[in-house]
Amino acid sequence: MAISFSFLRSTAGTGQDSSSFSHRSIPTKTDRGGTFTDVYAEVPGEIGFRTLKLLSEDPANYESAPREGIRRILEEATGQRIPRDAPVPTARIEWIRMGTTVATNALLERGGARTALVVTEGFADLLAIGNQAWDGLVWTPSLPLASPAL
Repeated sequence: MAISFSFLRSTAGTGQDSSSFSHRSIPTKTDRGGTFTDVYAEVPGEIGFRTLKLLSEDPANYESAPREGIRRILEEATGQRIPRDAPVPTARIEWIRMGTTVATNALLERGGARTALVVTEGFADLLAIGNQAWDGLVWTPSLPLASPAL
């Protein structure tokens, strides 16, 4: 399943080039979640940006949702076919910024495999990860996600 959107924004008076894509590189941002992966790209020469939403896990159609999303956006932007099993032409990518909530959710839900964390003196507070909840401008810590000692 893929949902693709293109959004327009005004560039009047900004001096931005509205010519075709040519050979400039595309900056991309990806959010890999437990259910969906979102890819955002600003294609040089286009007004606005492109987004694509894919299932994070769809092994019958692709191995990696972030890679597949970037491949599809490059294919659309360049007009050149990029086979799924071929390397993505990274020369056309300015940078990839990727975030994920998968690991954070596993910690907060206390899921995943039992894991040990060994730290040196002064780093014991690393176990107090918290739940990322904020009360106004003050962080309110939650109960520790793990036992502080073996």
